[in-house]
Amino acid sequence: MREAVIVSTARTPIGKAYRGAFNDTDPSELSGHAVREAVRRAGIDGAEVEDLILGCAIQQGAQGYNIGRLTVASAGLPESVPGMTVDRKCGSGLMALAIAARQVVEDGMEAVVAGGVESISLTQNKHFNTFRAESAAVLERSPHMYMPMIETAEVVARRYRISREAQDGYALQSQQRDGWQGDHPRGVHHCGQRLAAIRRRLRGRAARGETRRAPWAATARRFPRHGGRRVRAR
Repeated sequence: MREAVIVSTARTPIGKAYRGAFNDTDPSELSGHAVREAVRRAGIDGAEVEDLILGCAIQQGAQGYNIGRLTVASAGLPESVPGMTVDRKCGSGLMALAIAARQVVEDGMEAVVAGGVESISLTQNKHFNTFRAESAAVLERSPHMYMPMIETAEVVARRYRISREAQDGYALQSQQRDGWQGDHPRGVHHCGQRLAAIRRRLRGRAARGETRRAPWAATARRFPRHGGRRVRAR
């Protein structure tokens, strides 16, 4: 049986929404940068990539028009490489990876890129499209279908009696698995080898439209969010 393995990874650092380092950087620029670096680190030609799967939860505005396919262009991959966007909300990037692995194992593909991208700054703002955002047909059958994620989490915690302590312990375990050393005085996250430095445009005062460009250096306490993972058969 064929086996899918991750042979290279790349991630951009993360910035605060609305006032952080990437508040004026197009999502396709972020995803394209990560994908381009992941392919470079894998040591293959972009033409070898048979598909690009990108997870994205808010597919509108700067993240609309199939950002998976747009990332093919921003990453500098050949136009012959297809692209697809997946929405499973917070699990979108992981779902993209699962799809890519299945394409390698079941469909016989040799190299697939998978990852995720999200820009809160450029999507959840005054331009957010809320026109007919809720369906009467859906609400008739499931009144809670549009419940926000935070409220859903509170319901789940009460229903299954999951304490705050248990949630914190699970969160800590997740960080430890990813290389976080909590006993360090400042806390150190060994993600440097996965980071891909990127120049960004920062909007400092939105009212006056001030912008500036400068190199962005990730610190140990910043967690990368956007990434591109390349999956290949072994």
